Amino acid sequence: MDDKIDTVVEGTVETDTSGATDTTDNSGVETEETTLTMTQDELDKMIQSENDKLRKQYSKQIKELEAKVKELTPVQKSEAELDYEKRLAALEAREKAVALDDSLKANGISKEMAKYLRDDVDVPALAETFKKIVGTAVDERLTEDGFVPTGHKSGNPLTKDDFKKMNMSEKERLYQENPDLYKSLSRG
Repeated sequence: MDDKIDTVVEGTVETDTSGATDTTDNSGVETEETTLTMTQDELDKMIQSENDKLRKQYSKQIKELEAKVKELTPVQKSEAELDYEKRLAALEAREKAVALDDSLKANGISKEMAKYLRDDVDVPALAETFKKIVGTAVDERLTEDGFVPTGHKSGNPLTKDDFKKMNMSEKERLYQENPDLYKSLSRG
């Protein structure tokens, strides 16, 4: 048998210009029918060529998508990088704590209060509020529970006779409040 195989490929070519035409389809566009004869090898080469074009196109798209995936995938950090980030975070926390301590000290508040405060607190405003609240609470507590001296006059109001008339608890209170006065009155 002959190497040549009669393969007929039929197709239509649409043309808008006037030319050699054989038929007109329903849409009014003139078409021309052609018959192509080729060998099996030529047909295989033509199919292979088209397959290669598609393969190249899809390979290119796959490579682009793989590059995008690689770009968007989070990178695994090494132990050294993780250690560095941890140390950096600890250093930043210490710097914030020192800044807060300094700010508290500058505004007359004990630095022990820092553990109860956030890093971003407005210390000057807090100091004013804190002083008012604590001052009021201390004054109330002293008024309720503490000794409130009354009738104090300048100089030494107590005489030795007054001291002798005092009972033991009053003398003890005088000793605690003013040890120098107690010593001077008790000698004589």
